[in-house]
Amino acid sequence: MPRAHDEAQAILPPEGVAAPQTTTPAAVTHTSRPSQPPRVTPPAWTGMSTEDPQNSSQTHERAIEPPKKSRIGFWIAAVSLIAAVLAITGLLAREKMKERVQRMRGGQAVANRATPTTGVTLSTPSATADAADRLNQKIMTGAAMAGANQLVQVLFESATTAGRLKAIANPASHQDEVAAVFDGGGEPPALIALTPISTLPISLLTHQRMPMFKVTTSGNRAGALVSLSTGASGVPLINWPLLHETHERLLTRHIEAKDQNPKWFHVGLRRVHSFELPASARDQFDAMDIDGSTDGTGHIVTYVAKESALGRHFSNLIEWGGFYFGRVLVCWMEIGGEMRPALLDCERSNLPPAAEGAGQPVR
Repeated sequence: MPRAHDEAQAILPPEGVAAPQTTTPAAVTHTSRPSQPPRVTPPAWTGMSTEDPQNSSQTHERAIEPPKKSRIGFWIAAVSLIAAVLAITGLLAREKMKERVQRMRGGQAVANRATPTTGVTLSTPSATADAADRLNQKIMTGAAMAGANQLVQVLFESATTAGRLKAIANPASHQDEVAAVFDGGGEPPALIALTPISTLPISLLTHQRMPMFKVTTSGNRAGALVSLSTGASGVPLINWPLLHETHERLLTRHIEAKDQNPKWFHVGLRRVHSFELPASARDQFDAMDIDGSTDGTGHIVTYVAKESALGRHFSNLIEWGGFYFGRVLVCWMEIGGEMRPALLDCERSNLPPAAEGAGQPVR
């Protein structure tokens, strides 16, 4: 006992010295090393369960795998869309085929009526003329351009009437008119330019396309029409009546005067509707749009009696949408209660003279 007491006294601090304070270091967690790592709670991902961490990899794969959806609806929609596209494509192809067949039938009808001659047989022109037809027109125009340009230069640049007559067909028949235009007093018309007409008309005589040109002069800056015809020598020469009529605006004057005396004119013509006529007269007349100018002054709608010989001739010859060229006999007569321009005859239509004293077409 005395020894134990002495040992207790030995560990006591000396008198007057405070005993040291003992503190618990649990609050300084970032410097302590726990005997076991703390349990980490995984984040709450959508779809993850609270399974044991040993199975966490399998759980994670199931959590991020997209849910499987049924593809039946997708395939139904896809098949429906494909069927709709095929149906629309079939309808469009069918309409295109109908249009092509109609154009081929129209071209064949004109070809069957055509008189076999040298050159290219062409189908009825239309706004939807195929590429081959347009190419033929360009070839024909190009082939005739050099000759037309040379002849026009001879006509307008020769110093004498005799020199000018070398450029036109049937010169003896037109000598007086040529002299009146170039040597009738005043300044003779000078040549400015020669340009081709883009859409070639179909001749009512040959049923073939014919090259056509516009010649601009100091006497007619709007332009006159030039075409070539083969004379007795077989050499292409200028068709003087067409050039003379359009250069001097003869049809324009006839329209403005409403001249009831029938006169012959070279014109381009198309078939049109007769809406301007009263209903009572529409069944009796066909309407023909004619133009004998390049500036529209010689443009007018004329009428042909359906039951006349000319009406029957045109019904077999002039197709809807076609552009033709010919020489017609024009006059004014009462149609539907008004004085209107009418066509009485056409060159080489095998009709008798339409009016006593009327000029006859050149055969």
